Amino acid sequence: DATKSSPFPDFLRPTPRECKTAHDILEGLHGDAVREVFTAPDAPCEDYPYAMDALVVAALSQATSWSNATRAMQSMKEIYGSPFAYSSIVKGGNDKLVDALRPGGMQNRKAKILMTLLKDVEAKYGKWDLQHLFTKTDDDEVIDEVTKFWGIGPKCAHCLLSICLKRDVFAVDTHIYRLSGLWGWRPAKATKLTAQAHLDARIPNELKFPLHYLMISHGSSCPKCRGNGNPRGHCKFEELLNK
Repeated sequence: DATKSSPFPDFLRPTPRECKTAHDILEGLHGDAVREVFTAPDAPCEDYPYAMDALVVAALSQATSWSNATRAMQSMKEIYGSPFAYSSIVKGGNDKLVDALRPGGMQNRKAKILMTLLKDVEAKYGKWDLQHLFTKTDDDEVIDEVTKFWGIGPKCAHCLLSICLKRDVFAVDTHIYRLSGLWGWRPAKATKLTAQAHLDARIPNELKFPLHYLMISHGSSCPKCRGNGNPRGHCKFEELLNK
């Protein structure tokens, strides 16, 4: 993406062709699994027209699988009537929220993030509404504003940008960070933050959204590439890439 600059301007991978090849191979291997997630009720590409709701969804899916986030939201729906019933959530207090989030795991941390977010947004804007983010033309401005909230990281902000605000950004999670290292798509010294800036600048816009989910699917399921994977395990992606 010519409008974005990489913190590693001399590191010229991935090339657009490498991105397209990776996308096509991963689509063949994991496309059905990714589509299944997206056709599930409450899937992340169901449109979230409200930036506040999208940020809550992004916060709940931070550092966990989409199925865990979905379980947490389903439980919130049963307890509060909706995962977005902010007044009821705040009035219900922290312990009730911890219980509501328990089915999705990491409930103490998620409850703290969510409760702090709801209180801070209301204190700052007087209401639970972040629609003004749609009017900001600079992605970095949105990221700066959103990451000022406690517990909301750049990955969350990038998810908000791509899912709700429909911007072309590439979010990097643990799986993508690991894979991009294995594939030589980033310098070994890159942090998650600089890797995100680098990949966001290198990956063609039209591939950012699908490649994000395909890489997560591969990075969480491949016997060789997943966290604590077996270095001698069989990677179908590698096999097809070298054909």
